[in-house]
Amino acid sequence: KRRDWEAAQAEFRTALELIPGNHLARRRLKMCVRRLNPHLAGFEAIDEHVELETGLPHEVNVVDLGTSMILVPPGEFDMGSDAWSHSRPVHTVRVNAFYLGKYEVTQGLWKAIMGENPSAHQGKDNSGAKRLPVERVSWDDCQQFLRRLNERVEGGGFRLPTEAEWEYACRAGRPESQFPAEIQGSPERLRSIAWYRN
Repeated sequence: KRRDWEAAQAEFRTALELIPGNHLARRRLKMCVRRLNPHLAGFEAIDEHVELETGLPHEVNVVDLGTSMILVPPGEFDMGSDAWSHSRPVHTVRVNAFYLGKYEVTQGLWKAIMGENPSAHQGKDNSGAKRLPVERVSWDDCQQFLRRLNERVEGGGFRLPTEAEWEYACRAGRPESQFPAEIQGSPERLRSIAWYRN
């Protein structure tokens, strides 16, 4: 809280000497190290806001691509639902901090990386198409896109989010119990706020 990262780093190192298995001290030490050396290769912080537990910037710009990513902070949530047979059992999942694109991959970004645009919604009838999400791409196409993106951006590390990361990010910090009761376990009500397939 005092933002004296060097002093905090020394204290967490001392704590780890006394209790080597202390996971909280290890995480806080990593955060202090990041705060003392905030540079992320291939990315630039949008502003000075950082997530306190990790020391990572809240929002970063991918250098030379003009696309932003948002930090999803670490946390836990109960994944699954007793209301859906294929989503049982409900279990607690711990998610580490990760960055997620602020927007879907646009047609313009896809074309800049892949050299072509497979989307159906483009051309003279869609003058702003380069800002629309890319579509008509397969999982394999996405893997090739990610490989090329990682080759192009220093630091890389781009990948698709896991199922748990995606669900955690979509919840935006809300546990299932905080969603309106009429939506929980009701496919009809769920359809009013989400696209999904049984």
